[in-house]
Amino acid sequence: LTNDRLSDQAINLIVKNRAQRIGTNPNELGAHSLRSGLITAAAERGLEERVSRVIVSCSGLGWA
Repeated sequence: LTNDRLSDQAINLIVKNRAQRIGTNPNELGAHSLRSGLITAAAERGLEERVSRVIVSCSGLGWA
């Protein structure tokens, strides 16, 4: 582990690679899928606003 952050491109490649490995079309998933899935799961638990704020605050860290 290092203190270096992953670029948005690196995250996209990781997600697409993992999708392909489980037999899912890699063109249908990417870094945005992680964010939207997180927001959806948070909303189901009544935490959407809190999680949204965290994601926005991390936007400068390669998450957006």
